[in-house]
Amino acid sequence: MVWDRGGKNQSSLPSHVQEMAPDSADSGHARLNELGYKQELKRDLSVLSNFAFSFSIISVLTGVTTLYNTGLTYGGPVSFVYGWLIAGCFTLLVGYSMAEICSSYPTSGGLYYWSAKLAGPHWAPFASWITGWFNIVGQWAVTTSVDFSLAQLITVIILLSTGGKNGGGYEPSKYVVIAFHGGILLVHAILNSLPISWLSFFGQLAAAWNVLGVFVLMILIPLVATEKASAKFVFTHFNTDNGEGIGSRLYIFVLGLLMSQYTLTGYDASAHMTEETKNADKNGPKGIISSIGISIIVGWGYILGITFAVTNIPNLLSPDNDAGGYAIAEIFYQAFKNRFGSGVGGIVCLGIVAVAIFFCGMSSITSNSRMAYAFSRDGAMPFSAFWHKVNKQEVPINAVWMSAAIAFCMALTSLGSLVAFQAMVSIATIGLYIAYALPIFFRVTLARKSFRPGPFNLGRYSVVVGWIAVLWVATISVLFSLPVAYPITKETLNYTPVAVGGLLILTVSSWILSARHWFRGKKERADVNLKDVKDGNLKDVTVIVCDDKEDDEEDWLPPPPKNVNNCSKILEEDSTLKALRLKRAELASLAQSAEEVVRAVEESVRKDLSASLQSSPKSVTKEPSEPPPEREKLVISIQDKDGLKQFRVYMDDKFERLFKMYADRLKLDVKNLVFCFDGDKVSPAETPASLGMEENDIIEVHVKSS
Repeated sequence: MVWDRGGKNQSSLPSHVQEMAPDSADSGHARLNELGYKQELKRDLSVLSNFAFSFSIISVLTGVTTLYNTGLTYGGPVSFVYGWLIAGCFTLLVGYSMAEICSSYPTSGGLYYWSAKLAGPHWAPFASWITGWFNIVGQWAVTTSVDFSLAQLITVIILLSTGGKNGGGYEPSKYVVIAFHGGILLVHAILNSLPISWLSFFGQLAAAWNVLGVFVLMILIPLVATEKASAKFVFTHFNTDNGEGIGSRLYIFVLGLLMSQYTLTGYDASAHMTEETKNADKNGPKGIISSIGISIIVGWGYILGITFAVTNIPNLLSPDNDAGGYAIAEIFYQAFKNRFGSGVGGIVCLGIVAVAIFFCGMSSITSNSRMAYAFSRDGAMPFSAFWHKVNKQEVPINAVWMSAAIAFCMALTSLGSLVAFQAMVSIATIGLYIAYALPIFFRVTLARKSFRPGPFNLGRYSVVVGWIAVLWVATISVLFSLPVAYPITKETLNYTPVAVGGLLILTVSSWILSARHWFRGKKERADVNLKDVKDGNLKDVTVIVCDDKEDDEEDWLPPPPKNVNNCSKILEEDSTLKALRLKRAELASLAQSAEEVVRAVEESVRKDLSASLQSSPKSVTKEPSEPPPEREKLVISIQDKDGLKQFRVYMDDKFERLFKMYADRLKLDVKNLVFCFDGDKVSPAETPASLGMEENDIIEVHVKSS
C-alpha cells in the first residue's frame, strides 16, 4: 500500500478507507492522526483546563506544606527562599524542552512516545520501554505520596481539633491513616470516572483554589501571628542545627532543594491530556510552561509569607509540639491560638491546604490514567487490551481504577516500615525526572538534525536549553541519592538509589527476557472513526487502494492520486462502494481461479514436453529454472520544505536510484542535494536494509547553499 502526503491535497483512490484528515479547525486532532492514532478520547479541554491539571498536580500548597519540615531541617529560610528560585529556573528550562517536543508530538503517551520518535528506529522500542515505565511508576508514586500526605494531614487536623498533643488530643494509628488513604483514593477514582467535561470543571476549580488559597494564607498567617520574623531572618538565616550530623553548609543547602524540586513535579500532565485538549500542539506546550511559571511565582510568595511567621525552628520541628512535629500545622495553630486564645482558625487554614491536596491527588489520578491508557494502547502493559478501553463517556475507566488500586498497594508498605514506604515514593521525584530527561536527551543527540518542531519551538536555543535540562536532571539525581544523615544506619540510609536502581533493573531485565521480542513502541493506527465523520468533526477522508500490479520501474512512484473532499457524499455512496468492493473481491477470486487453471495447464504441458524429450536418446533434458525470490519492499518518506513525498522501494536497492528519481521529479540537480537519516548523511551506495530502515521512516533532504 502506498501513501503520499507530499502535496497540500492529500491523495486517495477508491476502496480502502485508510486515513483521516481532521477538521482543520483543530490542529491537535490533525496532528494526532498524522502520528497514526485514532481519536478515541473526547477533545473538550481548553488551554485553561490543560494548564489547570498540571498546576493542580504541582500544587505548591501540597508540596511546600508537606515538605516544609525538610526545608527547615536542611538550611531553613535560605534553603527554601533561594533554593526555590534555583530549582524553579532549571525546572522551567526542562519544561521548555518538554513543551517543544510536546508541540511536535501531542499524544497522551507523552514522554515514552517522544522517546520512541526521537531515538530512531533502532533504539525506539527500548527507549520507549524504559521511559514509559519510569514515567508511569513515577506517576503512581506521586499519587501514592500525595494522597498519603493528605491522610496524614487529616490525622493532624484530628489531633489539633481534639486538644493537640499536649492537651490529650487523639492520635490516629497507622491503620487509620491507611484507611483514610484508601477512602481518598476511592473518591478520586469515582470522580475520574466522570466525563472529561466534569473533570475540566474540577480542574479549573482546583487551579483557582490553589491560587486563592496561597494568597489567603501568605497574607493571613503573618498578619495573625503575634511574633514575626525579620526580613533579615527570612532572607539570610541559615539553619545548621539540623540534628542529622551534617556540618557542610553546601551539603545542607543541596539537601534542602528536595522540597522545591519535589513540589515542581508533575507538569507532564499537560502532555498526557493533549488528546483531550483542543489545538493540543499549541495549547499543550502552553499548559506545561504556564503551570511551571505561575507555580514558581505563587510558591515563592507562599514560602515568604509562611516564613515570616517562623521564629523558633527547633520548636516547630519538635515531635512534642501540639501538632506532633508537623511544622506548618504548628505555625497555623499557634498563630491563631496566641492571637485569639483558640487555634480553630489555624485548623480552618489547614482545611484550605487539605482541599488543595485533595485536588492535587484527583488530578494526579487523571494524569496516571491517561498515561496508562496510552502505554497499554501500544501494548506495553500486561493485559493491555483491557486497560486501554474507554467507556461511553470516552473515559479510560479501567486505567483510572487500576491507577487508584496500585497507589493503594504502594501505600501498604507504610504498615511494615516507613523507611520502605519513603524509598518507594522517592521514585516520585527522581524517577519522573529521569523520564523527563530521556526524550530531551534523544532530542539533542540522536534527533538533533531530524527533529521536526511543531508550532512551539525554541529555535536556535533548542539544543542549548535541552543540554542544560539534561545536566540538571543528572545533577539532582545524584544529589538526592546522597545520605541525609550521619552516621549512616538502616534507619537513616537514603534508599532512593536502591528504589530507582531497582526499577531500572526490573525494566531492563524485563526488556531483555521478554519485551524485546514483542514490544515495538508505537503501534501504527490509521483507521477511520466513523463517529467523527457523522459528527462533522472530519471534512476530508483520504481513501487509498492497493495497486497489486508489479512493475520494476514504475513501482518507485505511488499510483496517481485522486482527492475526495466531501464526507457526506462518501457516506451516501457507502452502499455503492460496498457493492464495488464485493464485486472486486469476486473478480479477484475469479482471476485467482483462472490463474490456477493456467498454472495447471502449463504444468501438464511441461510434463508432456519433458516426457517427450526423455524418449529421444539425443535430447538434452533441461530442468525448468526456479522462480527468483521475491524482493522485500517498504515505503520511505522524503521530507523537504514542502512536506513528505513517499516512495515504495526495494530493501536491497541502492539509494542512488531513489535520489535520482526524487531529483528528476522535482527538477533538481541531485549533486546539490544532501540526504540525511537519523541525523547522518546517507550515501547513494547504501541501501534501506543496510541502514535498518522500517516502514514509513523519513529521510530529510537539504539543498546545498551556493
